[in-house]
Amino acid sequence: MRTRALAPLSLGAACALAAAAACGGGGGGEAPTEDAPSVSVAGASGAAGKAGGASAGAAGKAGNGGKGGGFQQTPDTVGIVIEPAAATITVVDGVAKPLALVAKAKLADGSIGAPVAPTWEIDLGDVAAVDKNGSVAATGARGGVATVKATLGPHGATSTVTVKLSITLDPGKLSAGDKAKLAAATDADPAVSLMYPYDGTVFPRGLAPPRLMWKPAPAAPMMLTLKAGLAEVTTTFVPTGAALDPDPAAWTKLVESGNGGPVEVTLARLTGGQAKLVTKQTWRVASGSLKGTVYYWANSLGAVVRIKPGASAPDNFLKAAGVTDGCTTCHAVSANGNVLTLGGGGPAEDSKASVFDLVSGKLVASNRGRAWAMLALTPDGKIAALNNAPLPGSPGLDGGFYDVATGAKLTGSGFDKELFDMPAFAPDGSKLVYVDHATKALVSLGYSDATGKPVASGKVSLVPGGASPIAFPVVSPDAKWAVYHRGPLDTRDGPADLVAASALAPGAEVPLDATNGKTYPFAAGDRDRHLNYEPAFLPVASGGYFWLVFTSRRTLGNDPNLTGASGQVKQLWVAAFDQHPQPGKDPSHPAFWLSGQDAKTLNMRAYWALDPCKADGQTCSVGSECCGGSCLSGDGGMVCGKPPGQSCSPSGGACKSAADCCGKGFTCINSHCAEPDPE
Repeated sequence: MRTRALAPLSLGAACALAAAAACGGGGGGEAPTEDAPSVSVAGASGAAGKAGGASAGAAGKAGNGGKGGGFQQTPDTVGIVIEPAAATITVVDGVAKPLALVAKAKLADGSIGAPVAPTWEIDLGDVAAVDKNGSVAATGARGGVATVKATLGPHGATSTVTVKLSITLDPGKLSAGDKAKLAAATDADPAVSLMYPYDGTVFPRGLAPPRLMWKPAPAAPMMLTLKAGLAEVTTTFVPTGAALDPDPAAWTKLVESGNGGPVEVTLARLTGGQAKLVTKQTWRVASGSLKGTVYYWANSLGAVVRIKPGASAPDNFLKAAGVTDGCTTCHAVSANGNVLTLGGGGPAEDSKASVFDLVSGKLVASNRGRAWAMLALTPDGKIAALNNAPLPGSPGLDGGFYDVATGAKLTGSGFDKELFDMPAFAPDGSKLVYVDHATKALVSLGYSDATGKPVASGKVSLVPGGASPIAFPVVSPDAKWAVYHRGPLDTRDGPADLVAASALAPGAEVPLDATNGKTYPFAAGDRDRHLNYEPAFLPVASGGYFWLVFTSRRTLGNDPNLTGASGQVKQLWVAAFDQHPQPGKDPSHPAFWLSGQDAKTLNMRAYWALDPCKADGQTCSVGSECCGGSCLSGDGGMVCGKPPGQSCSPSGGACKSAADCCGKGFTCINSHCAEPDPE
């Protein structure tokens, strides 16, 4: 077993404005020291047993993963135990004493005999390591609950080792007295308020820490404490403004520790010699990271760009590929990340509409006309349902489905004349949702192209239209929920909010109040409400949640680029969405700003796609990255491959049902193993 260790309008005002309307709106731990924190233990076995009452032979091959060869059975020995059976190591600023585990013989009469020399192994090598003598040393990389196993001949035993991290950062070099006051603050501070992040936000792993922003900006000593179940980070500082960027390394250790969960957040400051509590919030960390890539339109640039969650800047990949012909806009991306369709051309050409192969990085078709803008792609990018909503001009052709490679219409689907307004396929390809061209209701179709040709059936009217239009519907990874905005098709034309409804049968709408911020005490007040548009789902579940990216014109704290009038602000935000929504309950959570995007551009109309799959032998982190669906642990790290003899798939691995997945409570969503909902 391996241990784990704004380009101006010179682009053409007509192009930019037409395109805007078309898209719905314009380290390792240090060496232990004698004064390091002690190790707490629990569950040690009691009786010492009969002196010399049992013996064992040679311990066998030393090191992790050995089998304990050379064991000589004695009549009285029926097993082994580890003392202590459970223990906690607290790593304080990278330092902790090793924990000594001792394996002893378990005798037939129930007593515990003399120490034995087994081989040792640990399941979370990035949390701690165990040597041949049973000494466990925390790495300091993250906290966690690890299982240490001892093996001696036919016998084995385990011990649970919990590693906690305590990190203190003091860039302000505050006095001990000031730190003590700040740590004890309980009285609310009426003069200062936190503007961002929002209370109740769920953050995934793998992103930069959120910038904390408050108002006003008193130059007084402050303390930020982030306390999770297995890690705590305390930062004392003297602000030079009204914001703080948490230490990235410490943030990573915090969110990687354990398996997700709540984070208690307190921010305090000194005023007049007294400590006041600026805010006390609870965030939550998901047990997984955001996968894939977000493709969006940077309206100010007149270009489709992309960003991987966690990246520090967007990628102008079309420009790098030589696609620089006027505006690139009105795009769609296949869920598997292979195919991009987009409009293009200068004002005189209106929209050339092209097909771009994201695997080869080349245009493979062009000059298809406006009818091919704003369409829906099947998850593999081979078939399209053209859009017929007025976004603008005369979009669509005569309904039905089309071959993306050739542009030819594919007949025989049963819906050859059906006009689809703003269609969207479920990430698993089992369903198509759209707005009925005549009634303006949200409807769904069952869909399959298993035979190579599209077949649709079972048209169901899910939600009636109304005075506030249904716009830009999308489908959840499990094909059970549709999310859309209620409001104008053009994001410049008025307010809108995100709403969810069943994608399976007629039912009531559920406003996503938490994500919309209906009751949130925004620092900008009502200026920030009802400005949420164009949602899109990550095609797979991650960390116990589904994830939505959407366009919003809300402000971002005190960021000078994002505090203007709503017409000057348009950015991408992300929110967690419960995997198993409860009837009548809002399944969404407060949103966070997608870091790395350019705050100086107007960003909108995001599509979230997985990255093109990787072949066997390529490095990976989860099975959804691999063409074969499995990411395996090997001597060289995690790689895509075929799992000989593997009986179950880990989180993100390929599956046909929940029975294929490892781990209690796992489910199979869009053919990938998904972790259970957080407790």
